[in-house]
Amino acid sequence: MFGKFIEFLFYLINGEEQHIYINNKGIFIGIYTPTTIGTQIVTVTYKGNSNYLGDKVTTTFEATA
Repeated sequence: MFGKFIEFLFYLINGEEQHIYINNKGIFIGIYTPTTIGTQIVTVTYKGNSNYLGDKVTTTFEATA
């Protein structure tokens, strides 16, 4: 369904580092359940490879009860 997993991204949620695999089509799925109410900060980093440059993006979302 998602193809072969070939690389992984690093991501931080509120400072806690996680890894998530991406497939050969560039698709990834991550599931996160906030443990606190309020602003959640998410930073995703792709370190790059011989074909693609790395990149980093940060966003926030609000977790409510």
